[in-house]
Amino acid sequence: MKLAAALLLLSSVALTACEKAADMPTLEKEANGLRDEEKPKLDDLDRRVTPLLEAGRKLPRQTPGLEAAGSLLGEARGAIDQIRATMASEQTDVERAVQSGTVENLVGVVDRMRATFDRDEVVATADITSVESWMGQVVPGALPTVVTPPPAMPTP
Repeated sequence: MKLAAALLLLSSVALTACEKAADMPTLEKEANGLRDEEKPKLDDLDRRVTPLLEAGRKLPRQTPGLEAAGSLLGEARGAIDQIRATMASEQTDVERAVQSGTVENLVGVVDRMRATFDRDEVVATADITSVESWMGQVVPGALPTVVTPPPAMPTP
């Protein structure tokens, strides 16, 4: 009876390990997909930051709220740069996790990527939106109307 229980336990552990190993290609594809999804979002955030920085440089230093707006744009730029750095460094981590064959390592990398992208994208978007709103109130017409094309649909 004990032998049967031990064999059952051993076989269930082996099956779980096989199932996890089968998840590796899916997780690797997910990690690469996260980077692919994030790039157009970052490009959009960059397109929004640039005219704000240029318009802000043209304003008199005594413009109310200018310093706070500059701080927000600095924070937004930092968040965008952090996402780009994560995209670059996590590529190596994904490759290492795949080579190790350890699903848990790859899950950790994907989770870190997702958390960084989500957190920093929210920060950058909120900061940029705040400055756009401030700029529209303080200096109407200072910003050109930026029409951002919708992101391209991924091809299957």
